[in-house]
Amino acid sequence: MNRLVVKVFLWFWLTAIVCIVLSAAIFFRSRSEGYLGRLTTIDPASFRVMAQTVADMADSGDTAHVALMLRRISKESHLETVLLSDGGSVLAIGGPVQGLPLKAASLMTGSDEKLDRYPGALWRLKRVVASSGRAYIFACGIHGNARLLVTPVLRIGLLLVATTIACALLARFISRPIAELSRASRALADGNLDTRVHPSSANSDETRRLFADFNAMAERLGGSVDAQKRLLADISHELRSPLARVNLALGLARRVQSDELRPYLDRIEASSERIDELVGHLVTLSVLDSASPLVRGRIDFAELVTAIVDDANFEARARDGKVTLVGATEPVWMEGDRNLLRSAIENVVRNAVRHEPDGGEVLVDLAVTDAITVTVRDHGPGVPDAELAAILQPFYRVEAARDRKSGGVGLGLAISHRALVAHGGAIALANATDGGLQVTMMLPRQ
Repeated sequence: MNRLVVKVFLWFWLTAIVCIVLSAAIFFRSRSEGYLGRLTTIDPASFRVMAQTVADMADSGDTAHVALMLRRISKESHLETVLLSDGGSVLAIGGPVQGLPLKAASLMTGSDEKLDRYPGALWRLKRVVASSGRAYIFACGIHGNARLLVTPVLRIGLLLVATTIACALLARFISRPIAELSRASRALADGNLDTRVHPSSANSDETRRLFADFNAMAERLGGSVDAQKRLLADISHELRSPLARVNLALGLARRVQSDELRPYLDRIEASSERIDELVGHLVTLSVLDSASPLVRGRIDFAELVTAIVDDANFEARARDGKVTLVGATEPVWMEGDRNLLRSAIENVVRNAVRHEPDGGEVLVDLAVTDAITVTVRDHGPGVPDAELAAILQPFYRVEAARDRKSGGVGLGLAISHRALVAHGGAIALANATDGGLQVTMMLPRQ
């Protein structure tokens, strides 16, 4: 049961409980007062006359007339009547009674009168003395007082159980389509564009329309993303041919170049190399987006990282910097696509080298436990915390121009992220406390 179900259930349940408690309190209060009223509103003088009359009839020994008198009183007053001896024994009964107040009667002395709550009934007792001097106890009662104390508790308990079940079913009925829509929304946000909500989960016309709108939105979103992926793939492939022709023409031009043309040709070559790198990234990204099967093989991951660090260290020397590998250096074998893993690690390391200040040191830490972890740390300007997750998206560039200064186009980290996810891994970015960006790449050990 999720939190939404619990919240809806508690609101309905507490509301129902309050209504039940207030209704029960008012009902049983009025019912109790009604029972008491039928006994206590009898005029004391009339009650005394009834008691004295019955006692005098019993004193004469005419028990048949005593029983008849008690039944007539019971019929007229709708009360149960009984005549007891001074010791509490039953002498005559005016009909079926329940919960005879024998104990209360045995404790009465003098000419007192009392009201007694006795199991099964509520009784009003009066002790009278006949003309012979013999004492009797006349009692009027109302059957059912026990229900005021016991039965209502049971009824309230049953009401609470029924209310709890009803509220739980109602809460589930209301929250089930919302929970289904929430699950689908999370899956869609996680990148599963094939996510749809099933109409069978809807329980009303409103939720069916909402589900239909969600499915239409997911359909259009999936279509847009697929079109974007196809566009990237088409562009990257179409650029290969003209780029190859440009490089060929550049090579021919260098054969006949003059000193005046050399700077221009160098500029053309640098731009061509950058475009070639961009196209290569686009091709890699399109392969990852197409969910093509990985070309898996057995890889010594430590050797792969070492080779990447050596190449990056050679590049860093041009700016008096260096790249240092720490941690595990012994062979670490795993199954994976060597080219994709190399791109994933190399993009992060080269990105760190580009942003490392001149003369600085990039640290690459390889740790092997239950998983393989590569941590790359530079000492550059870092990235605003609010944009750490965004820079893993293709073509995203930090507003502070972290990538512009280095010539990046915003694809390296996106490729690293997707390549690691394709291998069942993950990537995490954080700003170091003393400056710089720290990128942690994790892969399952296979």
